[in-house]
Amino acid sequence: MVRQSSPAKQWIGQEIRLGGRRARLAIGLGIASTIIAIGQIACAAGLLAAAIAPGHLPTALLGLGFITAALLRAGLIIGQEHEASRLGIAARRRLRSDTLGRLMSAGPGLLRRRHSAELSIIVVDRVEAMNGLHGRWIPAARLAAIGPALVALAAATADWRSGLILAATGILVPVFMAVTGIGTGVAARRQFTAMARLQTRFLDRVRGIATIVLAGRAEAEAASLGRAADELRHRTMRILRIAFLNATALDLLAAAALVGIAIRFAGPLLAGQAALAPTALFCVLLV
Repeated sequence: MVRQSSPAKQWIGQEIRLGGRRARLAIGLGIASTIIAIGQIACAAGLLAAAIAPGHLPTALLGLGFITAALLRAGLIIGQEHEASRLGIAARRRLRSDTLGRLMSAGPGLLRRRHSAELSIIVVDRVEAMNGLHGRWIPAARLAAIGPALVALAAATADWRSGLILAATGILVPVFMAVTGIGTGVAARRQFTAMARLQTRFLDRVRGIATIVLAGRAEAEAASLGRAADELRHRTMRILRIAFLNATALDLLAAAALVGIAIRFAGPLLAGQAALAPTALFCVLLV
C-alpha cells in the first residue's frame, strides 16, 4: 500500500517548490558571492605566500584583486539580504491574505470547532514563521548543495587530493544538516503545540478570572500556568540544543578537512618544495 503524505507535508512541499522558483535571484547572488569569495581566497593565499617567502608573485595585482573582490562580495551580500527580505515579506503577505480569506469564507461556525487563540496563532505566529522558510531556508538549502561543490571544484583545480578531501567532507554537510533539521522540525512542532495550549489556557483564564477568584482557585491556576510556561521554556531550549549540535558537527567536519589538507602538504613543504606554498594556503583557506 502506498503511504499518502499528510496535507501539511503536501502544502509545505508546494511552498518549497513555489519558493524555489521565486528565489532564483537570491540563489544566483549567493552563487556569484561564493565564486568571488574563492577568487578572494586565491588572492589572499598569494599575498600570504609572498609575505612568507618573497618571490615573483605580483603582490600589487593580488592586493588590488583582493580589495576588488571584497567590495564586489559585500555588494552581492547586501543584494542577497535585500532579496531575502523581499521574498519573506511577499510570502507573508500572500499567506496572510490566503489565511484570512479562508477564515472569512468559513464564517462564524469555525469558532465552534477551533479556539480563537489557536486561529490567532495561525494568522500571526505561523505565518510569521514562514518568513524564515522563504527568505532564508529555501535559498540556503540550494546554496548548501552548490557552495561545497564549487569549493571542492576550486580545490581540485589547484590540487586534486585536496579537492577529494573537501568533497568527502562536503558530502557529509547536507547529511548532518538534514539530520539536525529533522530533529529541529520535530521539536519546533512540539513547541508550537505547547505555545498554542498555553495561549488557549491563558485566554480562557482571563475570560473567567472573576469566576476563578470567587472559587478560590487563583493560586492553583497561576501555578498551572507557570508549569505550562516552564514546559514551553524546556521545549525552546531543546530546539537551541539541536541548533548548537548542528554547528558543532559542521565545525568537526571543517576541522577534519583542515587536518587532512595539512597532512597532505606537510611532507612536500618540509622537503623544501616552496612552490607549493600558494597552493597549500589556498586549499587551507578554502576550508
